[in-house]
Amino acid sequence: MGIGSLFPSRASVVIAEQLGLSTMFSLCSPTTVRFNKWIGSRVFTEVGNSGTYYYPKLDLLATAVFLEDVKGLSNAHPREREKMFFLRKNLQCSIREKSPFKNIHVVVNYDLKIPSANDQEFKLKLNEEKIGVSY
Repeated sequence: MGIGSLFPSRASVVIAEQLGLSTMFSLCSPTTVRFNKWIGSRVFTEVGNSGTYYYPKLDLLATAVFLEDVKGLSNAHPREREKMFFLRKNLQCSIREKSPFKNIHVVVNYDLKIPSANDQEFKLKLNEEKIGVSY
């Protein structure tokens, strides 16, 4: 039904923005690649066999995807971009969602607020003098 893939994928992007992350790598099954494209990711063809490889074992195929614009979601489908922007403003809410594959509706309780989130925690602080950067 897509319930276990699309909604958590959306939520992960909302959480990533709270953490100050600007990009995101994900692994997904062949079935869920389309959801990651909807949220703005592209297949990361630079690894494996054009982005796919066997993981976590030889009889399962994984695809690496890369989201380059966590903040602006410039490559996301407009519908998904709007939903993720809404969730950023409403981190704790309940929404009636439709399954992407069937005409089934479910109520999703989003609780995405990370109280200890620090959007500077993962930023690199470079000493320009040591690495020879000049402006």
